[in-house]
Amino acid sequence: MKLDVSNLSFSYGEKSILKDLHFSVSDGTFCSLIGSNGVGKSTLLKCILGIYRDYQGQVSIDGEDIRFHKPRELARKMAYIPQSHIPAFHYSVLDMVLMGTTSAMTAFANPKEQEILVAREAMRQIQISHLEQRDFMKISGGEQQLVLIARALAQKAHILIMDEPTANLDYGNQLRVLDQMKKLTKSGYTVIQSTHQPEQAYLYGDQILAMKDGRVYGDGPPQQIMNEQLIRDLYGIETKEVRFMEDQIRVYVPAYLAQIKEDKGEK
Repeated sequence: MKLDVSNLSFSYGEKSILKDLHFSVSDGTFCSLIGSNGVGKSTLLKCILGIYRDYQGQVSIDGEDIRFHKPRELARKMAYIPQSHIPAFHYSVLDMVLMGTTSAMTAFANPKEQEILVAREAMRQIQISHLEQRDFMKISGGEQQLVLIARALAQKAHILIMDEPTANLDYGNQLRVLDQMKKLTKSGYTVIQSTHQPEQAYLYGDQILAMKDGRVYGDGPPQQIMNEQLIRDLYGIETKEVRFMEDQIRVYVPAYLAQIKEDKGEK
């Protein structure tokens, strides 16, 4: 499924947040939104999801304006994966993933064998089948995030929207979640995430959408748009770019620290 955003503007009262945004995200793409706090990343995701509908412009999936879709119809196309989720009751992991099947069920219906099979297949795909009967509240933060991804897959959506999915995770769990997200894009899913980690966006992403002052400041493959100038313009900090593994990895070191190490003769 292809996502297109055109002429998108949004305001909170008289305060303009998004200003005439234009971009597209194709099938099987891992797209990362980067930019400082307050530039409109989360607001943009809410417009894409159809949570905010009083915007100007258009958000479309495969050429169809999402405002003409009912919430249940949108749920079969897009899924939202939050940073964290604290349920009101102690559900098992299987129960949490089963919640993703509700968009395909009628009102007040209970999950049947078919829904259970869908949920178990989603868990198998994310490699968390061994957690099926565990209490969701008693597994690690990284495991919880993988469960929420499995729930999105059980929803049968092909566009996954994630707002800073690794923000509350330790380093190991960040990599586990990002690895699974990347595998999903190789299977044809589209992943759109917001992140405060430019290095992660570069390493895992196929497309980077840089935002500044409510506008698209840069859009394209990471190798083409990620550089010291972009980091300076987005975050207001001077950095030195360091490349590794034949430019598969780029790291941005504070310029003053890089200078200190150069003065000491360190590499």
